[in-house]
Amino acid sequence: MTNAARHARVNEATVTLRSTGDAVIAEIRDEGCGFELRDSVAEPDGSHVGLVAMRERAALVGGDVTVRTSPGKGTAVRAAVPIMGPEDGGDSERW
Repeated sequence: MTNAARHARVNEATVTLRSTGDAVIAEIRDEGCGFELRDSVAEPDGSHVGLVAMRERAALVGGDVTVRTSPGKGTAVRAAVPIMGPEDGGDSERW
């Protein structure tokens, strides 16, 4: 949301959070200015550090982040992380 507010040049974005049974998926979409992105998994290219950081944090818990964007067409960021219970090594006390 911070990136959308800071970079998209729009006053609103859509946030969707859902569970597929084995993962939680968060999607943030805006109809802002968009930007050039080398690939949809937000590989480091020196100019999109926030997206790289999101991808790295998701990877730490076995998830991933994908980005769809192009200049003038808005941006969609999707993060998917696995649901982990005590049997998977997750800490049920944290929830």
